[in-house]
Amino acid sequence: MIIPEKAMEEYLKNKWIQAAACLLAALISILLIAPIAESAKTHQGTLDYLDGKRNTVMEISAAAIAASTAISLIPGDGGSQVAAKLADLSSYSMIVLCAVFLEKYLTTVTGAVVFRILIPIVCLMLIGYLLIKKSDRMRSFALRLGVFSLALYFAVPLSVTLSKTIESTYQTSIIENVENAKEEAEEITGKAEDQSIFSQFIASVTGGAQEIIKKFENMLNNLIESLAVVIVTSCLIPVFVLMVMMWLIKNILPAGVPYPSPERLIPLHEHKA
Repeated sequence: MIIPEKAMEEYLKNKWIQAAACLLAALISILLIAPIAESAKTHQGTLDYLDGKRNTVMEISAAAIAASTAISLIPGDGGSQVAAKLADLSSYSMIVLCAVFLEKYLTTVTGAVVFRILIPIVCLMLIGYLLIKKSDRMRSFALRLGVFSLALYFAVPLSVTLSKTIESTYQTSIIENVENAKEEAEEITGKAEDQSIFSQFIASVTGGAQEIIKKFENMLNNLIESLAVVIVTSCLIPVFVLMVMMWLIKNILPAGVPYPSPERLIPLHEHKA
């Protein structure tokens, strides 16, 4: 089968136009989109939300430490276990705090990585495929890498949007739990400075020290619930969003996308035997 020379020239011309378009896309990605994507102003809403979450985690940690210190002042060993568990909350809070800082940095860093490195690589791979055409797998991999890059860029903003929806239900109770813990801790710590006043305070409470310990146990449960909400929104939801995106990429994009051969680009009536 002989392909007409004019049709072949048209096909080669289209390949060079597509390659030039890929090169232009790479330059636009680096010079125009990247500065916007990596700018803090672009993600100001997301960064403000993450700063607020950071403050919430730090307040939970501070309230837990204050409550742990306060309950350790109660005579006897009845509150030692509760005090230890309250102190452990501060350790878990540090893990969540690290996750929040990671999200915050990824918000701007992924913009630079995606549009300065990954997208240009995708464009160069497509140029290589158009001009060299080694294998259809190169084109398929380039498309997958491009979709993965965009998914990586939008993972944090999408997870933040989902986290806002969940946290809006619990935000009031989280604030109340933290404030109550601080008030109870300040009350006991302040009265513990004078042993006589502190003893009178414990004696005045119905049930004495055991009742105070029980109150701190409820406080511990409330702080654990608050921290659990923050863990879900800070750690689990971003991972979940990224996993869903990866699943969609794997199942929606085909493993191999065939690229039409020159014969397919030429009408049948122009083929000559």
